[in-house]
Formats: sequence, structure tokens, C-alpha cells
Amino acid sequence: MKFSKQHILETSLELFLKSGYSNVTIKDIIQAAGVSKGAFYHYFASKEDCFEQCVRYLAAPMPDHVKVDGTLEQFLQSHDKGMNAHENMTGLDIRLLMGEAVKVLPQTKALAIKHRRQMLYHMTAIVQRALDSGEIASELPAENLAEMFIYLSEGALIGNIFEMNPDIGKQIRKAGENFYNLLKKKA
Repeated sequence: MKFSKQHILETSLELFLKSGYSNVTIKDIIQAAGVSKGAFYHYFASKEDCFEQCVRYLAAPMPDHVKVDGTLEQFLQSHDKGMNAHENMTGLDIRLLMGEAVKVLPQTKALAIKHRRQMLYHMTAIVQRALDSGEIASELPAENLAEMFIYLSEGALIGNIFEMNPDIGKQIRKAGENFYNLLKKKA
């Protein structure tokens, strides 16, 4: 049975989230993914390389499934699909993993800043199109509204750190939907 890099990456991410980077071995990844050692090394140079790619995957500002060229409503719906893929992660899981990444991978902080800037750039363009088309209405500039959408997601993650709510994806979706509906009602 042949598994893709994506399968190994997602399996590794689950293990890193559950046990932490230092407690996961390549053997653990190979067993959990059901692949050979050769298959692992075909895609990853080392455990650190695999971890870095997991962090990049988790922190990607605009994953492939996210629709950035349509309406704001379409973007929010496509973004929801990505949230479903990480439904079992809590805010604490993600924060702990990213904290570990900063220690293991010195470039993580710069990567996170770059990704956040990319997310803001894309969100601003999406919101500007929504304003221009009349999909939403606001006196605030597109960049401020885009920042608010991002802050809603980040706030839900941070607020969930201690609650350990497994429905964090639903909370983020609901916050984005409520904010969208508030802007849409003005239109």
C-alpha cells in the first residue's frame, strides 16, 4: 500500500501534537503511518525536517483548499473545510506545538510573522472585493476589517487554551460567521 507525503505529514502532526516533538521517534511515525523507513526518508531528510514541514503545514496562511478569488462568504466557507481537518486540535495543542517549534526550529518565529503578513495581505484583498461589490458594508478600511477576522480566529485559539474545548473549530467558524453577518446586514 502506497501512502502519500500528505498522509505521513498528517500522521506525524497528530503524533507531535499528542506527544510533543522530543517524545516522537521516526519509528513511531513509520508505525503510525504504516509506511516503510524508505518511504519516510523519500519525503523527509530527518525527524526535524518532518517536524518543520508539519509546522509549515499547520501555520500555512492560505492552504490550497481555501478559495481566495471568490466572495468573502466563499472564502469563509472554504476556510471552514480546513478547520474540519484539525477539529481534534485544541488551542493548547497548537500553542504547545508552536512553542516547541520555536525551540527546535529557530526560523519558526520569522516563518510565523511572514505567514501572518501573507494572511493579512490575502484577507485584505478578499475584504476589499467584498466592500467594492457591496457584499458587505463598513466605514472601516479593508485592512482593519481583515485584521478583525484574523484576531477573531487568534482570540478563539488563545481563549481555548485553558478550556480545552474540542469544538474550537466551531467557535472560530461561529465568530467569523457572526462578524460577516454583522457586516452583511449593513449592506
